[in-house]
Amino acid sequence: KNNNARSSSSTAANGNGGAIYIYGQENATLTLDSSRPYTFDNNTADYSGGAIYTVSNDVEITGFEITTGNTAKSGGGGFIKTDGRVNIDDATISNQQGASGGAIYGGIVNITNSTFNANKSTNSGGAIYAVKSFSATDASKFTNNGSDNTTYGGAVYSLGPVTIDKKCEFTGNSSNCGGAIYALGATTIDDCEFTNNSTNAKSTTNNEARGGGAIFISSDQASTITDSKFENNSHQNNGNTGNGGGAIYVKGDITLNGDIFKTNLANGKDNAGGAVFVQSSPATLKNVLFDNNRAQGNGGALHLASECVADLSEVTFINNKSIG
Repeated sequence: KNNNARSSSSTAANGNGGAIYIYGQENATLTLDSSRPYTFDNNTADYSGGAIYTVSNDVEITGFEITTGNTAKSGGGGFIKTDGRVNIDDATISNQQGASGGAIYGGIVNITNSTFNANKSTNSGGAIYAVKSFSATDASKFTNNGSDNTTYGGAVYSLGPVTIDKKCEFTGNSSNCGGAIYALGATTIDDCEFTNNSTNAKSTTNNEARGGGAIFISSDQASTITDSKFENNSHQNNGNTGNGGGAIYVKGDITLNGDIFKTNLANGKDNAGGAVFVQSSPATLKNVLFDNNRAQGNGGALHLASECVADLSEVTFINNKSIG
């Protein structure tokens, strides 16, 4: 394989950018694309940017594949860390590891028709940590990111708004809270699938189990999930107190419209809402199917917590179960 740039087994001791460090290039964009192939193998930064660290530059990645691990030991971005914008199109990024953002740590992160597989973090965002906003579209796939050692967001952790649409898939991602996604901004999801994602709340702070086997949302702004499917997602609280949501835990206004929740599980002591747990928030559900969901606490399918005001229309509940 011919490469315009190649970096293998580099180490940035006590610093940033295991292979490349960029500083002071204002209004510049770092571009990685298939027309000029690159290889980044087993680079390590003691802090951030296992392969690449750029302070504030935008990053464009197109038609690019990286499958050999780079590592940011204690900071962000096992592959790339920047406070700028990250646009990724038609790329595959696998086996990266960082404390926050196993693969990518960025300001605004936009993903199009790309795959993130088996990336890990020890803190937040098994694949991606987004400071300002996150979006994914055009059948992007997030598979097997995060682990039981990832605290928040097995695939994605976002401090700002989240937008996901056009048949994106989240499969087999895991963390302590928000198995696939942990969102602290308004979240909009349309026509997507969440399957076999899980949370194992063995190490959340202050003995808070919380939950969201697929998605955890906490936002003062309204969120909407439409025409999406949640199947075989689970939350396990391992003796910590309460909460749940085998598929979704939400604190904030939520609208579910045309969604399917099937065989999701909230398991463990006082774990509620086999599919959905809504905490102290207005909830609107229309044309939603809950099929064969289970909770070890209350609400085999749906748990509406304190002061929650709900409006349900054309909602179907089939074979759901709460277990004492």
